[in-house]
Amino acid sequence: MYGPCANLLLANGIAVTSHAGMVQAHFDSVDARGFHCMIDTIQPIDSLRMQRDLRKNEAIDRAVALHGATDAPVPSGRQGARH
Repeated sequence: MYGPCANLLLANGIAVTSHAGMVQAHFDSVDARGFHCMIDTIQPIDSLRMQRDLRKNEAIDRAVALHGATDAPVPSGRQGARH
């Protein structure tokens, strides 16, 4: 039975099904903690942007660790420093 991926953030691990070495929307699923979540769409990832954002976030984390809270603007998608 396929349904929504409830509590996916709490899963200790996930698996992705595939057929003939390929993942296909509407055929494969993400499996976590007994839930089977059908993949509706597959979209490309902008890996260069993701790496740039990771470096920016790591720099902010280092600055906070060294100097405490900063007045620097927080990049979108981040709500304050991690503790």
